[in-house]
Amino acid sequence: MTLTALVTLAGVGVAVSGTELEMLQRARMSPAGAIDAIVAVLAALLLPAGVVVVLFIARASNPGAET
Repeated sequence: MTLTALVTLAGVGVAVSGTELEMLQRARMSPAGAIDAIVAVLAALLLPAGVVVVLFIARASNPGAET
């Protein structure tokens, strides 16, 4: 179930990134600039999500800790 969700999210992410790349290029942004903008947005979204996942795993793997 979790793997299916991750693969689905990855597919949606690729589709959205491709669409965004096309839109930015139509707005006369260079391909390199468009890719840089997409990567910056992805990093800004994935960094906090990664921190949340790490904290969740750390909390779940230490069940005896105080809440």
